[in-house]
Amino acid sequence: MSIFEVVLISALVSLGVVLLLISRGMRIRFRAREEVAHRRSLSLDGLVSRVKEVTDQAGIDLLPREVVLIGALTGVVPFFACQALGLGMSESLVAALFGVMIVPLWIMMKRRRNIARFEDHLGNAMPLIAANLRAGLTLRQALIPVAENMGEPLKSEFFRLVEEVSSGASMPKALDDLAKRVKSDDLRLFATAVSIQSVQGGSIADITEQVGATVRTRSEMRQFVKSKTSMAKTSTTIMTIIPVVIFFALMGISQVHRDFYLSADGLPVILLCLFMDGAGLLVLSKMGKIV
Repeated sequence: MSIFEVVLISALVSLGVVLLLISRGMRIRFRAREEVAHRRSLSLDGLVSRVKEVTDQAGIDLLPREVVLIGALTGVVPFFACQALGLGMSESLVAALFGVMIVPLWIMMKRRRNIARFEDHLGNAMPLIAANLRAGLTLRQALIPVAENMGEPLKSEFFRLVEEVSSGASMPKALDDLAKRVKSDDLRLFATAVSIQSVQGGSIADITEQVGATVRTRSEMRQFVKSKTSMAKTSTTIMTIIPVVIFFALMGISQVHRDFYLSADGLPVILLCLFMDGAGLLVLSKMGKIV
């Protein structure tokens, strides 16, 4: 074998090794890009699912993309309104920031009220469910007349529960999903009792009455605590609103304050004050929340 043939074979082998390494590197990078895209897709799906869950809990019949669109509009409209009025970029950005915060705050308020209303209605619904069970109806059948005669949000949630059971889901699983969806510890207690009854047997009517008594007691205790802490909640609301009112009053009547807060040094101060006001609201809310 001549030297030329040896060199040629060595060159071909080296070229093959290089091509193999390049192919391997490209395959690794392709898999890495696929994994990154998959993780982004999962995170996006998780975010969409979370937005959908919160809007369902708030009783708002909007798709996640509609919520995002409305949130964007509440930020864009104040921005361009300030621009049309001849205000500066800083004023427009502050207005847009406050506008964007409107939709999340509104949804969270609706969600909290919806969950509280559901738990109050649940205490009144449990004796009716027990009476229907004693009349010989199944649990699914017992829920239908109760849902027809109760108000929102219990009405729509119970009808959704009945549809899930009619579609093949087990009653304990459907009840547990409903409890997670509405964040109700009382309903989770009932779901656990129904799950135990389905395995070990027993009178579902008696279990419903016992759980209903517990739910009513908890509801009455919540109402009692709410009446005792109403003054603290009012103070919390006032203490939270006063700084915001004073801020806008100073912005409207004082050129000195307006120039400072709209400057590069003023915007961090505004953000710090918003953070401290929110932290104070959280602490005061926890102090007034016993159950």
